[in-house]
Amino acid sequence: MTSHRLSPIARRSALVVGIVLMAAACSDEATAPQRTRALPQTISAVDNPDLMKIIKLPPAPDGIISVGEYSNAAFYSFNATVPLDLITVPTTVTVYTKREGGYLYFATVFDRKSERHPNDRVSFEFDLDNDGITEDGDDVIGTTGGLSPNVARLLGDSHRYNGGMYTKPDYLAGGTNETLSAWGSNGSWTVFETRHPLNSSNNAHDMSINTNGGAVTVGLRTMLSLEAGDPGSLSSINSFKPSQTGYCQLTIGNTTVQISCPQ
Repeated sequence: MTSHRLSPIARRSALVVGIVLMAAACSDEATAPQRTRALPQTISAVDNPDLMKIIKLPPAPDGIISVGEYSNAAFYSFNATVPLDLITVPTTVTVYTKREGGYLYFATVFDRKSERHPNDRVSFEFDLDNDGITEDGDDVIGTTGGLSPNVARLLGDSHRYNGGMYTKPDYLAGGTNETLSAWGSNGSWTVFETRHPLNSSNNAHDMSINTNGGAVTVGLRTMLSLEAGDPGSLSSINSFKPSQTGYCQLTIGNTTVQISCPQ
């Protein structure tokens, strides 16, 4: 099992410089006060990686990457296709994931090469029994670029049905929405953040992972869907990690996660 840590963030100067935004953050428990930068505007934790050791914050799904928020996170990257007018161009997508308490967090960061579209979205699909087969009940969570930025909402909680062929929101099947998600951007740089409970009360449609007896490994498939044409066209180009049918291996421990993807 290969474990990746956050050290490459020191080589991604655009992450903090291009992504950290000033905004109000909300949560499903209560409305949080306005978040402020932990460092002066002229100081970058990317250019000064030792600053990551000074500050550690629990992740807040608000579309803002704050200093220390994803310290000790696992990460993986993949190439995605961006539609631009009549051509397509590549971009690198980096996903940071970590466990904090009873929740699993994902932060997806990439250069959209243009302003984000309201129908841009990222999704994470979990093969809960880790048998490599997409089937009924597999958990699917995600974030969309619609609605207001930097506001956390209970959106994007779905599951597989009809023999694993399709996805359906949990609330349409008598379940509940357990996923808190938000997006943010600064120019063409975009952040999608997603939080999901590891042991949901909605057992029929969500993961119910208990690591008291040891680490648990599930399959993980990531899809980035970017809208082509004008905003609202509903025509999209999808990019997958590791593939449209394959899975990475996500191992969840009591305090940490590890990720391993096929080459």
